[in-house]
Amino acid sequence: WETEPRLAVQGRQLPRHICRILQLPTPELGDGFLENDGHGMVALFLYNLWRRLPDRDAWLRARWEDVRALGDWIPWQFRHPEISRADELLWSDSEAANYCVTAGKSFYCDMACIEALLALAVMADSLGEGESAGLWRQTAARMLEACDRVYGQTLPDGSRRWGDEHLAWQRHSQLSALLLNDRFGLFPENGYPRWAG
Repeated sequence: WETEPRLAVQGRQLPRHICRILQLPTPELGDGFLENDGHGMVALFLYNLWRRLPDRDAWLRARWEDVRALGDWIPWQFRHPEISRADELLWSDSEAANYCVTAGKSFYCDMACIEALLALAVMADSLGEGESAGLWRQTAARMLEACDRVYGQTLPDGSRRWGDEHLAWQRHSQLSALLLNDRFGLFPENGYPRWAG
């Protein structure tokens, strides 16, 4: 992304990130250059791999530039809405966001990136990379607050539920809860107590 002229968008080279088809990056909307759910899930996979490695410190130090790029891609989108279309949440050209039928927003895509940022922050902390960890946690916190505003619904009994009318898989927003398993196992209430019940 950083060096290949054909991957420039609006005359700018993008930071490295995960796209829909890893070996076929393309800057065209609809081809997955803003495949945020895939980006987040790859980061969560690497986090879980790292947690299980016997010499994880050496492994992470050798790959830190790439791991840091995974975390930095998400705040970069908020700093460059003219390219990413991000506002208070991400904009994704993903089937999870029902692109191109709807606006490209999706609770599923946003939650994948929130969880990725929080997992990557743990990795950054392990190397003493507090500046990166802090940026990623702040970004995740802002996104989580925005998710509550944008996707949250108050039910007749007064409880809150997060849904997603933009999701390609209508009425399946509970798929987002599966992402929490990567950090909390089968007990998502350990990370999001307000979701329990």
